[in-house]
Amino acid sequence: MSKLNILFALAGLFCAFDANAQNARPKADCIKVCVGEKEMNWLFRPAHLARMKKIQDARRDATDPAHLAALQKEEAEELERYADKVQDVCENICRNNPP
Repeated sequence: MSKLNILFALAGLFCAFDANAQNARPKADCIKVCVGEKEMNWLFRPAHLARMKKIQDARRDATDPAHLAALQKEEAEELERYADKVQDVCENICRNNPP
């Protein structure tokens, strides 16, 4: 029985010392890949799409040029806010990667 325990202990030590971690991706590459992931932004996407649909419906119904310009500005701000949120999440995920 003790030979079997020694064999398991040696096998465990071998596995522990033989394990290799993946090479860390540079932070800039990590962020670039993260921002490009379509599945990455599942957290913010439904709310963003709802706000965009609301703005686009209002633009479709608006006739006043000043109101159209305000809605266009609001749409651009929403797109920028969404991109900033995704960028922040990706920077948080990649914060421990080497520079």
